Amino acid sequence: MDIGFSGDQFIWCNNRNGMAGIWKRLDRILVNEGWYDAGISLSVSHLTRDPSDHAPLLIFVSTRLDNKPRPFRFLNIWAECDDFLAVVRESWGQPCFGSPMHILRRAIQVWNKKVFGDIFQAIKQKEEEIRLAEVHMEEFDSEEAQANLHHAQAQLRATLRVEELFWKQKARVRWNTKFFNIAVKQWRVQSIIHRIKNERREWVESEEAIGAEVVRFFEQLFRDPQSTPALDLFQHLPRLLTNGDNEALEQVPSSEKIRPVVFEMDRDSAAGLDGYMGRFFSMAWPIVGDDVSRAICSFFYGADLPRAITATSIVLIPKIAHPQNFSQFRPISLCNFVNKVLSRILADRLATVLSRLISP
Repeated sequence: MDIGFSGDQFIWCNNRNGMAGIWKRLDRILVNEGWYDAGISLSVSHLTRDPSDHAPLLIFVSTRLDNKPRPFRFLNIWAECDDFLAVVRESWGQPCFGSPMHILRRAIQVWNKKVFGDIFQAIKQKEEEIRLAEVHMEEFDSEEAQANLHHAQAQLRATLRVEELFWKQKARVRWNTKFFNIAVKQWRVQSIIHRIKNERREWVESEEAIGAEVVRFFEQLFRDPQSTPALDLFQHLPRLLTNGDNEALEQVPSSEKIRPVVFEMDRDSAAGLDGYMGRFFSMAWPIVGDDVSRAICSFFYGADLPRAITATSIVLIPKIAHPQNFSQFRPISLCNFVNKVLSRILADRLATVLSRLISP
């Protein structure tokens, strides 16, 4: 696999002008699957060619991988456990100040550690149990030994199924488990920004400098220009919506109207900061549905949404193969699921009147 590069796209030129000029990327660094498990990170920079026609490659070796604490994420494998809803029901019924999602998160983490634990270590344990059962089967060749072997094999298959679902959700691809594993590891390594150009077109490499640059760039990009609206222009705009239209747009939705919206949305779309996807809300709707509906209705009554709903996670997606500055990244905002439901309700209502608001 090619680990990519930073710097100029090509490293060799025949130093000719016009149509006779040839530019090539001749050299590249390739790694195999084992490199992703080595715990180190490589990055390659293309240096200047002058005075040669061939640019040298500078290789950075570091251990600055993304080892920060992982945020909470709802795992689809939990939904297949019969006792998961019992955990949700017990936690949701506890009195709390603020969002019950935080209490539920702690309860799920404790339950997950007890039921699943370290699934990768569990696979090794099940494989060892099969090995011992096979040895026992060879020595005694009894029905009991054969039953123990079949039981150990069934437990290993169940554990491998859990691992497959885990990597499938992480990788968001359709293939075998080994490919899921490689895809996730490759994505994690390639998502790390090792160096970036600042506003002075200088390379910065430390985590502090890169963090300061990303904050500076996007604060400047999304800063409110604080322009004064021309309020006198509104009197010249024609009135296109009736009072009935406005009442329909602002009408408080009922629980019967909210539930279909929740179940029609993508259950596996990326989660926001709270870590809960649509799959959780659809399966736990008999438990959490009333509270979610009240939270959505409060918005239409004019209440301010709490930060637990409005907070978003910003993810930077490269626009090109080897970005050099933050203008070559596309920021994607990952909203919490309740926020998505609100947006969907508003979008569906606006769709009924947009044809009268927008000229053809």
